[in-house]
Amino acid sequence: MAAFALGSSPGLLAGPWLLARLGRAGGGSGLAGGSGVRIATRLSGAMLAAGSLWALGHGLWAQIRAFCG
Repeated sequence: MAAFALGSSPGLLAGPWLLARLGRAGGGSGLAGGSGVRIATRLSGAMLAAGSLWALGHGLWAQIRAFCG
């Protein structure tokens, strides 16, 4: 987990910085400066949570089936 955190940290830190820089370069208009980023961030977070719940549920039901079957 530590290796994953170290490997993904540069991209996670550079993303918001790059979006802020693009927003300033574009005069604050467009996707980088508007509410579209907030909507996209919330949508991606919801999709990540849904995928995580599906994966956890899938593994749980497989164990329940193995135990009961």
